[in-house]
Amino acid sequence: MMDFGLGTGSAIDFRDGRMSLAWKVTQRSNSYITLIGPADKRVFVNANAHSEGTDPTKYNPGPLGANYMDQIQWRDARTGKLLAASDFYPPSNIVGTVSPGYGGLIYDILGDGRAVVMAVRPAGPDDK
Repeated sequence: MMDFGLGTGSAIDFRDGRMSLAWKVTQRSNSYITLIGPADKRVFVNANAHSEGTDPTKYNPGPLGANYMDQIQWRDARTGKLLAASDFYPPSNIVGTVSPGYGGLIYDILGDGRAVVMAVRPAGPDDK
């Protein structure tokens, strides 16, 4: 689950008729969560908004200009461990979906209607 106002992403564990918090991370998104992969390798994929401002009610995607940026984060669905993150890009649609595509691609629709297409790749020698 995501909570834009609190700036957290969390997973709830339902086992043996009980509900408990599996993990909780700092991540702010106004997108729906995408889960990909088989149950034993499930990945939690969602946007992460970043702004110099700390009041989430002041985040503005436009039309006078955005005051935050988005990125896609891939997390281990069982532990919340960050597996990969994209560079930051202009803000995505509010209450949109980070959509999976063929061949492991991930799509995000920007507030201005353009699409961002991403794929995770292994880090190379020139990557920081």
